[in-house]
Amino acid sequence: MERHGAEVVVGDVLQLSIGNILCADGLVIDSGDLAVDESTLTGESDIVPKSAAKAPFVLSGTGVQGGTG
Repeated sequence: MERHGAEVVVGDVLQLSIGNILCADGLVIDSGDLAVDESTLTGESDIVPKSAAKAPFVLSGTGVQGGTG
């Protein structure tokens, strides 16, 4: 199911997969090798691994480059 950014509210749980652009900041609660491109915010070209235990924050405007979450 695809959701427009204006439809996302605090407390929503979203499924992320390759190609998604995040429309809101959030927390990872479960992931399968989730990797995010944060270059739009940081300028760094490295893909950043995300998991609930380490690096749980995902940021609006970044893109999913690998895995699911």
